[in-house]
Amino acid sequence: MSIVIKIFTQIVLHNLTMNTNIPVHKEIPDLYEELKIRKAYQLIVLKIENDLIVVKEKFPTASYDDMKKFADPQKCCFMIFDFNAKIYLITWAPDTSSATQKMTYAGSKLNLVNSLSGGFVQVQGSDMDDVHIDNLKRMK
Repeated sequence: MSIVIKIFTQIVLHNLTMNTNIPVHKEIPDLYEELKIRKAYQLIVLKIENDLIVVKEKFPTASYDDMKKFADPQKCCFMIFDFNAKIYLITWAPDTSSATQKMTYAGSKLNLVNSLSGGFVQVQGSDMDDVHIDNLKRMK
């Protein structure tokens, strides 16, 4: 293996595990508490926009089918979903989204997790099987 390929491989691997330091908008922890404690929401969809994790949409009531509508086959997002007496933090990063987008969301997840007060199950979804209703119900 050439030295150029080795260096390139090391850079890629380093970047895949790096935190992007993309901050979480200040309203998100409060919205999560409203979902968790007051049950004010069932679904909060988040996106990264202008180097900030922001709310894309929020719903006071949402079914599993409503959540699936945000599992876009081309775009990543985060979803906080209160379903079946559990709260799920879903990192949606479909296989067909760009590598840059997947890396940005993967590198931003830690900041989001740390901004929330716990009490959720983390789910990584890259296709609909990962977030299938039966799989969600089995998660602890």
